[in-house]
Amino acid sequence: MSIIRFRTNFKDPRDTLFLFASLAAGISCGAFAFPVAIVGTLGFSIAVIVLYYSPLGLNSYFDGMLRFNIT
Repeated sequence: MSIIRFRTNFKDPRDTLFLFASLAAGISCGAFAFPVAIVGTLGFSIAVIVLYYSPLGLNSYFDGMLRFNIT
C-alpha cells in the first residue's frame, strides 16, 4: 500500500475515511476474503448511517477561498 500516491487534497476527513474503507474492501476482495469484505462493508455502512443521523460532528462546514490582490 505504500505505492499509493494521493495527488488530490482531501478537505474533509470523511473523504479519507471513505477512501481507506474502499481500499480495505478492494484488498480483501483481491485476497479472495469475500466474507471479510462483505462484513466490513456492511459494518462501515451501518456506522456511516448511524453517524449521519446522530448529532455528532458538524453537519455543514464552510469551504471558502481567501484572495488577496496586491498592486
